[in-house]
Amino acid sequence: MTPRFVVLALTFALAAPLPAQTATAGDTAAVRSARSVFREIESALTQRRLTRRDTAVTCPPSGREARGSVYTDALHRVRRLDIDGGGEDRTETIAAYFDTLGRARFAFAQRGAVNGTQQEERVYYDERGHVIHR
Repeated sequence: MTPRFVVLALTFALAAPLPAQTATAGDTAAVRSARSVFREIESALTQRRLTRRDTAVTCPPSGREARGSVYTDALHRVRRLDIDGGGEDRTETIAAYFDTLGRARFAFAQRGAVNGTQQEERVYYDERGHVIHR
């Protein structure tokens, strides 16, 4: 086999949907809707139309600290919640996006460890709060 054929075969194999990832038409529409909420909030952040409030907590006896930021719109609705935390050897950040009715629609998590391990996770929610794609 030529290297080019191997690359093409791997590309097609990795691009094929796994059975657990098969989405219904309703799920696909809900993912599009969640992405729309994400884009709307990111645009509002860029245009400085959201108000940010920060807080931090320290958990005894470990002394681990977690920080959070809440972004609200002009009607005081939470549109995004950011949480940063971890420990001496790991970090985790989570950004959760909410629609105008206060329902979680999308979450993005990033995790890392001092050994170089990194992970990203994206979770899409439908209007009922059910996970439709991860």
